[in-house]
Amino acid sequence: MASALGPESTAEVRDIAARITLAHPHGLPQIRLLKLLWLAELKYYERVGRRLTRAGWWRWNHGPYSKDVINLVKRDTKTFRVERQREEPWQAALVIHANPRAVREPSDPERTRAVDEVLSTYREYTNEELVQEVYADPFFEATPFRADFDFTKLNSYRRPVPESEARRLLELPTRPVAEVAELFTQ
Repeated sequence: MASALGPESTAEVRDIAARITLAHPHGLPQIRLLKLLWLAELKYYERVGRRLTRAGWWRWNHGPYSKDVINLVKRDTKTFRVERQREEPWQAALVIHANPRAVREPSDPERTRAVDEVLSTYREYTNEELVQEVYADPFFEATPFRADFDFTKLNSYRRPVPESEARRLLELPTRPVAEVAELFTQ
């Protein structure tokens, strides 16, 4: 549950969280913000080899959790407005709204690209589908409960598919079932 947010780190987390939130004009439930920001962290790290933000992430009951992100969103009332929505009398969910005038573009275009790709890919996913996507990741699965995520180990959980096998996988939908089974026995 490590945290290393200084003033510069706080600004980068704020701007990226706000960018994700602004893509959802009716507000963004906390669970979605955390999942989308987590997926952007993974995408950016895979591509660049550095963290998207310096927010601390640890494995919790409902996926990766960052107190840094949630505390910042709750404290920064110029950028974010947080409301509680009750789905059931005993269940309250935080819904986050961002002020578009308070948001700056990340200075690194690669950061913007990673966030935009995640939004493009996962924007229409339900909360349950997002949770499943995160839980299916081997990096998430390999991290013990309540442990900090060690991003330096992320790439050891990413196995590139050799080009020859990728071509075979692309052919699967167009081949008869018997021929597909043969691909995996060769």
